[in-house]
Amino acid sequence: VDDKEPQQGAQMLLEHIADIASCYYVSGNHEFWSDDPEGIFDMVQSCGIHVLRDTRKEITVDGVHYMICGVDDPAGSGDRQPRSYGSRTAYQKALESFSDLPKDSFNILLAHRKAGFQNMQVDCTDTVI
Repeated sequence: VDDKEPQQGAQMLLEHIADIASCYYVSGNHEFWSDDPEGIFDMVQSCGIHVLRDTRKEITVDGVHYMICGVDDPAGSGDRQPRSYGSRTAYQKALESFSDLPKDSFNILLAHRKAGFQNMQVDCTDTVI
């Protein structure tokens, strides 16, 4: 899903992929460069996909606790114009909102981009995807 291609193909995939397994979605820069990022997020969620926007979802699989966290792309904190990549400070603040994750769960952070943000602290997660 982006600001250039029609959403039909992505929507068809999303409508069926959620039947296979639980799916989680985080924003990228192109959603925010589009004319209607909220409409994109609503469409994704309407397909049964969990949209994580600086939020988290706790799940348990075979007795193992997982915390799946998702952070909005930093382009959402900028002027939302093409080639604007947003605020490093806002992105760091969003990452810090996960500092209270439980130590007894496996904590996963989903992020669209890490280029340019490699030195930011994400100590609270076990893995970043």
